Amino acid sequence: MDVASPPLPGVSAYDWRLGARRKNVQDEFIGRLTSDMQVRDVLGYKIGKIARVYRDESAVLQLAGPSLREFDRQPRWPSIMEIKTGPLGLGTHLYVPVTSIREVVDDSVFLDMDKDDVVREMRHKPDYLAELV
Repeated sequence: MDVASPPLPGVSAYDWRLGARRKNVQDEFIGRLTSDMQVRDVLGYKIGKIARVYRDESAVLQLAGPSLREFDRQPRWPSIMEIKTGPLGLGTHLYVPVTSIREVVDDSVFLDMDKDDVVREMRHKPDYLAELV
């Protein structure tokens, strides 16, 4: 399958490439993410705080046990962190794929992107966000 073009409608090529490069990052970090964690860019500059984490229902179902088929346990879309910015979280909300996480340390999430790139590229809600829990 060509990782340059997403196979699902509503998934941007950017989200798909991130998911293809960092398939296991959701499993590694998703359980450690909580609301109000600080989100920082690759250089450590503050971007905002996590408002909510959206996950694909099939990713949640993998906790139900081995009775599910392997296909059912694979998330169809990347999980998304909604990041609130500005004073008191009243600024722009950003929608960052969990696959963009480089590291989680204590109460901070470090992304693998520059702050300017995050603010420029992650302003719009993904089309599939309503289908995530």
